[in-house]
Amino acid sequence: MVAYSVATKKGKIERCKKIQKKHESSFGSSLSSMVNALTFAVVVVGVLYVAQTNRLATMGYEIKEKENEINTLFKDNEALKINAAELKSMHHLELKKEEMKLRKPQEIGYLEIDDSVAMGR
Repeated sequence: MVAYSVATKKGKIERCKKIQKKHESSFGSSLSSMVNALTFAVVVVGVLYVAQTNRLATMGYEIKEKENEINTLFKDNEALKINAAELKSMHHLELKKEEMKLRKPQEIGYLEIDDSVAMGR
């Protein structure tokens, strides 16, 4: 009876050890899968952070370039306004008249149009 109870106790101990190993291995595999998942998440977040930082830096350069272009266009616009005002000035028109050899009219004549045609419509 002693041998039977020792064998039974050994069997229970072995079964307990097997169950313990299963639990240990499942805990170890779940821990390693959690570490792998956490590592993957950290890598993804790092890549996204670098990509976002790069995109923001690029946009900053583009914004600065557009601001410089706007300032240049404002300056060009002001220069064109000044040039248009000079071209419309009487002094410039007098110079162009002399350059084209135009002369003042001696007599001014007016053309009379019969208003009845215009009023009939």
